[in-house]
Amino acid sequence: MRGKYNGLQAFIRDINPHATFVWCWAHRLNLIVTDSVSCCLNAMDLFGTLEKLYDYVSSSKNRVWLFEKFQRQRYPKNQIKRLKRVDTTRWNSQSSALTTVNETFLAILDTLDAIRQGEGTADRKAGFEAGNLRSYMTTERFIFTTYIFKKLFSSLQPLSKMLQSQDLDLFAAAEMVNKTKNQIVAIRNDESFQEILTQAKEFVNNLKNDLDKDNDEDIEFIPLPIIRSRKKKMPGELANDQVESDPLVYFKIETYYKVIDNTYGQIDCRFNELNQDLFKDLSLLTHRRILEIRHKASDLPKDAFNSFANIYKKFVDKNAMVNEYCHFVNYYEELLKSNYLPKRIHKSNQSTNNNSDDSDSDSDVVHEDLEQPHNAASMVSLFSLFCNANLKSVFPNLYMALKIAVTLPVSSTTTERSFSKMKLIKNRLRSTMGNNRLEGLMRMSCEFDVDINYDEVIDTFSSFSSKLQNALHL
Repeated sequence: MRGKYNGLQAFIRDINPHATFVWCWAHRLNLIVTDSVSCCLNAMDLFGTLEKLYDYVSSSKNRVWLFEKFQRQRYPKNQIKRLKRVDTTRWNSQSSALTTVNETFLAILDTLDAIRQGEGTADRKAGFEAGNLRSYMTTERFIFTTYIFKKLFSSLQPLSKMLQSQDLDLFAAAEMVNKTKNQIVAIRNDESFQEILTQAKEFVNNLKNDLDKDNDEDIEFIPLPIIRSRKKKMPGELANDQVESDPLVYFKIETYYKVIDNTYGQIDCRFNELNQDLFKDLSLLTHRRILEIRHKASDLPKDAFNSFANIYKKFVDKNAMVNEYCHFVNYYEELLKSNYLPKRIHKSNQSTNNNSDDSDSDSDVVHEDLEQPHNAASMVSLFSLFCNANLKSVFPNLYMALKIAVTLPVSSTTTERSFSKMKLIKNRLRSTMGNNRLEGLMRMSCEFDVDINYDEVIDTFSSFSSKLQNALHL
């Protein structure tokens, strides 16, 4: 779809060379994480094991019950948790699965031991799988790789949550991408690797202390394997490749550096500078930035709309657009107020009433304004303001810029949340549901945070029948 030569992007650009390909930023970051968790052997083993562990425990109600039972024994003060699936289409699924395993580690080992000793005697395959899972989870390779990805996810998590927000600040998102890249570069050194090893060793020591308190058998973690590999030489080859014999150094090179380098390279490739500069310019067309520049005109950057004008120079003139923008921000609040009728449209003779009426009308507008989005989502209402006030002829370049801006979605997460809700509601048991009922259930599920006036609901329902009125109204 995004192919430059034969994909949908290329087909659209053949028709309109000025079309800009915009890929959901949240999906880009999710694909970066998906690539990172399979970029080396240890990463594949870790997240493959997490997925296998989820399938293995969740496939039996008895195994789930055992897992919950051992959680109550090991962590009586904590909330019972369920293992999470490592899914490529769910936000932060890798991080959630890793955190759950890390926080319920002893309970998982107890569950696998119980399955191996109980269910495994009758089902050798189940016992064998439980033993394999436990053997891998009690290795330093598993623990060290876990803490490498915990460190990585802690850097990516703030950016992921920001890109999933409903009212995204475009300028802040672009800056956050650059900051995340710098953070990932900053942890590619020996000091950060040693910190990860220290955290992993503290985790192991805490596990052993908990086992000593409960008088349980100690866990022996299998150390990193020593790599003994002989590289095949071609006839006439004289060079000797140095094979790293220290398992810790080999692990740092083949796992830690590979994960960090792959993540940085993916971010640098998928979040290119062209789109970032474009969205920085578009951030000036949001409610928040317009008010900011209205109160202090000197805050307008000197290179404002440079990137936008270079891409869409056929449709807008850069200098004219900046001039229109500067004039528009001065009239913005007055144009906003014109969208709402005040309580009085004529001045009162009494000055006191005049002042109170003005304050009431202003407070109404401010109240409405507080309920509106202030960042990327405000572009739609701003474009509606242009259409309602017929500002196309007054600010033609700004109107064209807004018209283009509302067709460039930075993120599609809000739309996908609606489809996720529909998948939960319209299941196999509701396959014959009508459209009206589906819309009602969707609205109840998506807008659950809306306060409901139950008296109005009862009055509306009782109005359908006189019998209902007699039954519901005292």
